Amino acid sequence: MSKLPKTDISATAPEPQGQAESAVPAVAASEGTGAVMYLGPRLLAPVHLAPHTVFRGGLPAEIAALAAEDADLRACLVPVERAGQAMRGEGAAALATAATQVANRYSRRK
Repeated sequence: MSKLPKTDISATAPEPQGQAESAVPAVAASEGTGAVMYLGPRLLAPVHLAPHTVFRGGLPAEIAALAAEDADLRACLVPVERAGQAMRGEGAAALATAATQVANRYSRRK
């Protein structure tokens, strides 16, 4: 299995005004462990990604690039510390909507 370069998402604090926005949003940054969990649907293309996958120390480059382009996919990447809240709490409806959009966008059934 080849090792993909990791993209550090631990330093995604908001930048001062007037500077470009970070490629991976602050929602993917974890306050505690730096670990991020994917809470979206299973993807087979353009990247292989399974629900509840935990990324420690950054996202693989392919996933980081896709997340930088897709706000719904970014919304499915949440800090491990907030995963329970995202699935059951205030963010559950937004997460469900984002996951549905990701499933529709990358589904092979077209």
